[in-house]
Amino acid sequence: MDSKLTGWVVLVVGGSSGIGLATARLLLSEGAHVVIASPAPETEEVLALQAVSGAMVSTVAMDVALETSIVSAFAQVLAKVGHLNGVVILPATTAHQLVTDLTYEALERVWQTNLAGPLLVCREAARHFMQQKSGSIVLVGSTATTSAQPSEAGYRSSKAGLQSIVGTLAVELVKYGVRVNMVIPGGVNTSFVAGTPTEIRAKRAAQIPIGREAEPFEIAPAVVHLLSDALSPYTTGASLIVDGGLSLRPLD
Repeated sequence: MDSKLTGWVVLVVGGSSGIGLATARLLLSEGAHVVIASPAPETEEVLALQAVSGAMVSTVAMDVALETSIVSAFAQVLAKVGHLNGVVILPATTAHQLVTDLTYEALERVWQTNLAGPLLVCREAARHFMQQKSGSIVLVGSTATTSAQPSEAGYRSSKAGLQSIVGTLAVELVKYGVRVNMVIPGGVNTSFVAGTPTEIRAKRAAQIPIGREAEPFEIAPAVVHLLSDALSPYTTGASLIVDGGLSLRPLD
């Protein structure tokens, strides 16, 4: 089925690696112009993508932990490309701390990056989309909201908060022709989990009914599906779980 994304301009926040980079690649294959945003977007992988795709790939520096950086990045993007059709929001960080070891500094960093920053990105996107009476926003959440793990109170609470705003944004923006949805991946083989010991990752992967972690390119199609007005014209406020059955795993 044709996603009809040819000619779209899509901002991928957190698009320089992992699921974001895989999503950028898929969007390009669907004919979209992609703007990759991250604190340092011109990574080796992004430069290689630009070398292949040329003017179809742009970059902008954005640190979602800083409101001024978000506002500045949107101004730069709109000045350069004129408009946006879609925004994908993926940034995430964590701080592995037991509740007895929690520090406010770590919590603030996690909540700012995973919740407050993405919400402010949605604010800037909404202001633009409301004026043009169209637009699509896809946020990326986590099955951490349903699969509790030790030392993840800050991360889990931030992702639960992010998921909770999807419905609010959907009902606020639907009258302007704007859809807001979320993709919820489970364990994915990205740099986000690269520091986790191999034996722990293997143990967790064994609990996934499909038997392994996902690769980033396996999550990207769900993002593109929800982003596309052609593929998801009647979908807003939805959360699509793509976790290999992790959230459904049977009790032994």
